[in-house]
Amino acid sequence: EPCFKGQHLTYVLLLTVPQLILWVTGLPLVALAILRHNKQHFDDSETKAAADFRIRYGLLYMGYRNERRWWELMIAVRKVTIVAIATFGTLLGVVDLQVFIALFAVFVFLLMHAYGKPFDVNRSEAHAVLHKLEFSGLALCFATFWGGLLFFLGKEKIGSVNKSTKDFL
Repeated sequence: EPCFKGQHLTYVLLLTVPQLILWVTGLPLVALAILRHNKQHFDDSETKAAADFRIRYGLLYMGYRNERRWWELMIAVRKVTIVAIATFGTLLGVVDLQVFIALFAVFVFLLMHAYGKPFDVNRSEAHAVLHKLEFSGLALCFATFWGGLLFFLGKEKIGSVNKSTKDFL
């Protein structure tokens, strides 16, 4: 079935677009609104309301520095960006361009993580480990995309990537 014509266009407009708006955009924004609306409970450890809030929504903000309690939104944006590149990048028709865009996106997210320093590394050793794990995960994503690009180029342009390099990767 041709893309963006006839029945496919109907499905895109009636199913895909509303789901993108509601789930991909709406859910992280609702979580951010909940956190902003209840910020008085962040440092309060005495009231039952604060304890209930921490149990219900603590996963969204605990572990981050006070100035970066919203960082979970950035992680959601990062995931959506990579999925969007993987899904809609095929419309470009050039696989290596899609990978270059993904490499650039991961590089930007690495810089954001290094500059933003979302985890409170001074609070405990566990928080420092969180920072290192997140950075390592982003670096591994970068290396995976880069290695995949080498495999693709090696297949498309025979002899451009030698066998020992492929074996090493």
